Amino acid sequence: MRKNLDDLTRLRLLKLIRRQSGISRTELAERAGLTKSTVTAIVGDMIETGLICENVVPAIGRGRPRISLAIAEDRGHAVALFPLSDGAASIDIVNLQGERLFSCISVLGDLTDLVSLPARLTGCIDAAVAMSKLDRTSIGGVGVVIPGHVDRHGGVIHWLPPAAPHAPIPLGSELSKLLGLPVTLENRASILARAAHWFGEDGGQDDFTLIALMELGMGAARYAGGTLQSGFHGMNSEFGHVKVAFEGGRACHCGGTGCLVTYASAIGIVTSTGLTGDLPRDAAAFSASFERTVEDALRGEPAAVAAFDLAGRALGTAIASHVNEQDPGRVVVQTLHPQHGLLMEPALHKTVASQVLPSLLERTSIRLQPIDEDDIWKGSASLALERIYTG
Repeated sequence: MRKNLDDLTRLRLLKLIRRQSGISRTELAERAGLTKSTVTAIVGDMIETGLICENVVPAIGRGRPRISLAIAEDRGHAVALFPLSDGAASIDIVNLQGERLFSCISVLGDLTDLVSLPARLTGCIDAAVAMSKLDRTSIGGVGVVIPGHVDRHGGVIHWLPPAAPHAPIPLGSELSKLLGLPVTLENRASILARAAHWFGEDGGQDDFTLIALMELGMGAARYAGGTLQSGFHGMNSEFGHVKVAFEGGRACHCGGTGCLVTYASAIGIVTSTGLTGDLPRDAAAFSASFERTVEDALRGEPAAVAAFDLAGRALGTAIASHVNEQDPGRVVVQTLHPQHGLLMEPALHKTVASQVLPSLLERTSIRLQPIDEDDIWKGSASLALERIYTG
């Protein structure tokens, strides 16, 4: 379901309190741009439900004591599950402040075996909660990351590549019934954006677009005004399927042609080197091929250098179109392999500079950086925390 304005206001206040523990009601109203009476009413409800607590700060001299607000971090916990590329899954449990209390790796198996997926996910989560020794009744929400096309509002998987075409799967509701807990689904690029928003520099970022290049594919997510954006039907962005080629565009596993992912992703880059035959679709098996391509490019091998140059031009073209249309202000490109971004960066910036409107170019920050390993659990945990925060 879509969040209403009251939910969004409540979430915004909770995130401000989390970022600046010890904030007063007056400071909170000023930071949020709300009236003090509105903040007082919402804060009162959140104190009553146990999400936040009040602390009395003694006055200096003869002044009145100061009442500050903080997240009641030990009043509940959230569970996050992130599937890895080798049939495993990382599972993390955090308190309401977002501090990691427990982490483990569990065997999940084939993610595309959709019939048994709900039971396997439930087994992994139940086992992790049991190992953590935390009281199960303290778990207020679960976040599950799915590398596919997800309706985050309805908890429905519409497409889980490379699985065969399938009907929409209401995985969120199925897991919720099995676990007896609220469950939220999200895709991987959105998780990395959540990590930047909830845990990023300067206490978090409210307006930016994040583009993630993972093992085989890629995706993107955008925050605007502190809210993760989604389509009318709740779908996550499929930035990898933005078209960057017209006539003669490469065939894509989505059924279309000319998709960005077929040029800028790791598998697109290896394809550009002229390899023939079927490339491995398994991320672990493919990584060796991509690693060789990276090493060839670093040595100046022409085909590999040209492949990264084409990737940079393709991604730069897609980013330029996005900037011209959406004016995100800040674009962050994150890559799983640290050299992926570095090798295509010159062509990317050159293309952006030639394609973005001058009035937007000078106002837009574009940065490339490796994916931080901690961003996986931080983003996954924030997904579960958001469910708890909004109730």
